[in-house]
Amino acid sequence: MIAFPTNQWKYFNQVIHRLIESLVIDVYEELDDYIEEILPKYLWREQRLKCLQVVRELYYWSDREDEFIHQMSAFHEFVLYSIVRSLSYIQNDDPELFEAFFDKETLSLLLPENWESDDILDEEISLTFEEYYSDVSNFESDLFMDTDFLMIADLVNYRRMGIDIIEERLGINIDYYFELLPMDIQNQYRTGHITLTSEILSFVDYLKMRIEKASLYQLFWDNDKPILEKQIQILIENILDAYFHQKEVDLSREVFIGNGKVDFKLFRSHETDEKVLLEIKRASSSKFRQGYEKQLQEYIKAANYRNGVYLVFCFTDEEVLRVERFISEYVSTNTLYLNIELIDVRRRLVPSKL
Repeated sequence: MIAFPTNQWKYFNQVIHRLIESLVIDVYEELDDYIEEILPKYLWREQRLKCLQVVRELYYWSDREDEFIHQMSAFHEFVLYSIVRSLSYIQNDDPELFEAFFDKETLSLLLPENWESDDILDEEISLTFEEYYSDVSNFESDLFMDTDFLMIADLVNYRRMGIDIIEERLGINIDYYFELLPMDIQNQYRTGHITLTSEILSFVDYLKMRIEKASLYQLFWDNDKPILEKQIQILIENILDAYFHQKEVDLSREVFIGNGKVDFKLFRSHETDEKVLLEIKRASSSKFRQGYEKQLQEYIKAANYRNGVYLVFCFTDEEVLRVERFISEYVSTNTLYLNIELIDVRRRLVPSKL
């Protein structure tokens, strides 16, 4: 399911899944027609296949039978926001059409212990919550931590004119929204200062792919035992160095910042503002939560950085569930952009043993 930033995330997953299935997939024989209608023309024209893929992922990820917790990218957030907005217009025109999506079974997924009320048993108050959660126009405040993506065009245009005070004061990170930019602007900044975070996240995707599809996970085990955190750092350092070779990215390890040492600092030598900190933890570490909620944030503030990536390595089923629960609950600040990534290095069965 999708890790929405709300205690009622199971409820929203079921509603979103049913709405997309019935009012998007079933109604529009050609999904292209609907997506072209709700998304900006440039995005549809230049990244049509990506748009379709994201809609399908939102549909499959929100299925209650999907036991994995999926974290949305900026692309997912923007497409989902566009879908929710279009459905809210339909609901305003035809409220009865939506009654079936908010039946007693679906509303029963709401958790009354999380309602902000001392008198949750009062019938009138309960009805108020039912009305609130049955109104698609209210979904925005629960499904999205912010809607900065609505300002991305203005911010990029202002930046081209040398005006970046707005994004600084609002704490908006254009790196996060890089994949939503028109292709010509992406190419313009390909070697500029808004792409390092996205390149590092691409590295993380590459790392996950090699672990999942190849046999890289074996390097994280030594005689049936997980390797130590220091050994993970050495391994990741070498993979990082190879991945960013000739990409004009400088890599420093165990840099003293503030009151401690961050595992990695990555920056472009020709862009002083393009700096990212990367911290590694094993999920079994007693400091796993502290590393994200306190340690990495303090490093970023001390170094006057704005971006951080937190890699959590999981060696058991229990560790995967622990990190997935944490990811579903975490909250980013308005000024720091911390990407937390679960790296699943559980041992796999070789084909001959399946």
